[in-house]
Amino acid sequence: MSALLLAFIIVFTLLTISLHYTAGNKTPFEKILFLYLCYVLFHVSYALFTRHYFADKRYIDGAVPFGLFYGPFFYFAWRASQGKVLSNMMIWLHSVPFLLGCVAYIIMLCSSSFRQDYTRLYYGVLYSSVAISMFFYALKGMFGGARESKAISGDARRLIGIAGMILLIIALFFFVQTYTRLIPWTRSISSWTFFFMYTLIFSSVLIVFRYNIKRLRIRRVGAMELSAASDNSDSGERSRLYKKSALSEKVLAEYEKKLEILMLEEKVYLKTDLSLEGLAAELKIPKHHVTQLFNVHIGKNFYQYINEYRVDHACGLLQSEPKNIKIDELAFLSGFNSKVSFNRYFKKQMDCTPSEFRERLQG
Repeated sequence: MSALLLAFIIVFTLLTISLHYTAGNKTPFEKILFLYLCYVLFHVSYALFTRHYFADKRYIDGAVPFGLFYGPFFYFAWRASQGKVLSNMMIWLHSVPFLLGCVAYIIMLCSSSFRQDYTRLYYGVLYSSVAISMFFYALKGMFGGARESKAISGDARRLIGIAGMILLIIALFFFVQTYTRLIPWTRSISSWTFFFMYTLIFSSVLIVFRYNIKRLRIRRVGAMELSAASDNSDSGERSRLYKKSALSEKVLAEYEKKLEILMLEEKVYLKTDLSLEGLAAELKIPKHHVTQLFNVHIGKNFYQYINEYRVDHACGLLQSEPKNIKIDELAFLSGFNSKVSFNRYFKKQMDCTPSEFRERLQG
């Protein structure tokens, strides 16, 4: 039963990695998700290998410190989703507990006297550390950046929220197991404990899978955006049609004021999955009213209006960090889901490409 579960997780993780690659792997957040999937794949493959070939030495699987790096992975993904920089020093610092755990694990494998004298202590420290790590990383990601989270993709925010809940469940599980001494330190864990833990790991892969499915849908919407934005000749016709049933200028002016507040204070344009329907929901007004607001009162379509704010945001990022940010990362941090559309809108608005704009700043 355990081998079948592990094999299923391996196959599904490989499928998710393939889907992730197809959807794109350019932004820091996407790269961290890709590395996380690879980490899960290695973890589960290692568990399957050791349980098959070293069935009589379950400590080889049970004592491995893989759990110490799930918290840092969650934290890295949370920071990347916020558009915050991940320095090499920060990555190394958050990796220290896992690296120390690897050293202790190697000693555990190589020294029979260590296993004889310190097995109970080793497991107690390991699983307590895993619980504490996951608990505090989950709290930091779920409750430490509530204000910043408004500016990120709704799908990314949901992924982070669900992943944080999974971490909290695992952390609480390990707390209970450790401090009630239900884990039999000198032999393998029970089958239900094994099933519970790896089911949660599978759940984390599942939410990345669903996230990538939605990313593929967004890419199709982005392709539609290119044709919709280029069809400027239709805007005049739509404007004439809406004139027949247009809202009053007073109502449209109130709508525009609400829209500006939403742009300047909430910065909803930074959401890569923002749509006309989503904007209408944020404004709490009917979708067809938003369409009339753009075509009749503002004189621009949805994509033109939103992408102007995104380009302005990108210019601000280039001015504050001209050397430290890559163009594909800049596109994502500015709300674009496609580097192609980002370059096109940027050049149309600024009469130069993002790279040329950076060169001007540096020159």
